[in-house]
Amino acid sequence: TGLFFAEQMRRLNRPCFLLRGNHDAQSVITRSLRLPDNVHEFSSRTCETFELADLQVALHGHSFPSRAVPEDLSAGYKERKAGALNIGVLHTSADDPGGHDTYAPCSVESLKLKGYDYWALGHVHGHAVLEERPWIVFPGNLQGRHARETGAKGCMLVTVEDRQVVAAEHRAVDVLRWAALSVDADSADAATLTGRIADQMRSACLARHPQPQAPAWPQAQLQAPPQPPPQPPPKSSHWPRTAWAPRCWSAPRPACRTLARSSPPPCAP
Repeated sequence: TGLFFAEQMRRLNRPCFLLRGNHDAQSVITRSLRLPDNVHEFSSRTCETFELADLQVALHGHSFPSRAVPEDLSAGYKERKAGALNIGVLHTSADDPGGHDTYAPCSVESLKLKGYDYWALGHVHGHAVLEERPWIVFPGNLQGRHARETGAKGCMLVTVEDRQVVAAEHRAVDVLRWAALSVDADSADAATLTGRIADQMRSACLARHPQPQAPAWPQAQLQAPPQPPPQPPPKSSHWPRTAWAPRCWSAPRPACRTLARSSPPPCAP
């Protein structure tokens, strides 16, 4: 991944500003990776500001020095530059990590006190707008990595006029998209169930994108009426004293999650 990134940055030859987070902190990523001169990396020792005089833009950021950063890095970010559009770049779990680990926690109010015009946040994989005045945004990751990361993934397109942010729009750039569907499996034979899955997948794809930009990879969740749990065999003086652990019973499972397929899924242990 690092070699591919360096190769593409060299090919594009456009200014790029890199801020390292917990996955690519300096204590983890290889030091032998040489980045092209158009890639500018934020310091991991202190907050660093890059000024783009021709664009009247100031970018403030602080890379992770190690994978574990429990303190609020934004507290050390520099004062805003007068006469410039000020952008804060920060890898953080903010004040609500959700399903993610806590890294460089901070609050929306503390970020607003910096007086920046836009905060570009990283770490949380889902797109979220925490505030619009000023804009404080998690763009999310560019590509859903697995079936739990559903929906469109992409970046933010920010419109600026007279050094003021007037719009921020999420743009999907993913090349494959995951979707989760619920399919009723009650009283359905194999042919009926396959048809229901196909109908749900088709409807979901068309509802989201009549002409999909990214290939869809839906995941079906089959739902059946709850069944009583299997009972262990009756106790007997001849029954072995080893622990009893059922593995696979013929009774239907309450729910079975599987990628859509033409044949019924196997019973999980």
